[in-house]
Amino acid sequence: MRISFLVVLLVVWAAAADAQPRVGVDVGVAVPTGALGEHRSAGVAATVSIGPRASGLTPRLDVALAHLPGDGTVSENGTNSRRGDYTSAGLRLSAVYRARGRGVVPYGLIGGGLYVLTIERDRNPYGDVFGGLHAGLGIDVPLERVALTAEIGAVAMATDYGAGAFNFPTLHVPLTVGVRF
Repeated sequence: MRISFLVVLLVVWAAAADAQPRVGVDVGVAVPTGALGEHRSAGVAATVSIGPRASGLTPRLDVALAHLPGDGTVSENGTNSRRGDYTSAGLRLSAVYRARGRGVVPYGLIGGGLYVLTIERDRNPYGDVFGGLHAGLGIDVPLERVALTAEIGAVAMATDYGAGAFNFPTLHVPLTVGVRF
């Protein structure tokens, strides 16, 4: 129900933006921070997005993935929440503000979404779906029919799963480059 509402909202908002929606594919590195990064190293970040590439305020719908490899050890209490490979997959809606102008165009974004978290050899007794917020900055470099992009952001999820008791929110920083069609 919530996901269908977000999709309808995106379609209506995109139509109101009077710009053709564009599909984007971004890949890069995800860097764990704080307690999430104590036993994990940088990993892969990937995002598939759809939204207009117009100046001003526009919506963007993303499917985002981050995988952070753990150090392979098991903690002393037998759980693996703080040490195993950490994977988050999220469906998120962003408000994107692009500066006006031609050539290289900077933009900022902020939004929220739902994330499914999994940790190798561990299971969360409270469930695997969490709400989260994200924000970032990027640039679009327009070419003929596409635009190259570079983006840095921060993703914070309202859980301590993966970071250890009371170390929330969990936070990672994706650095990506990509193309918008």
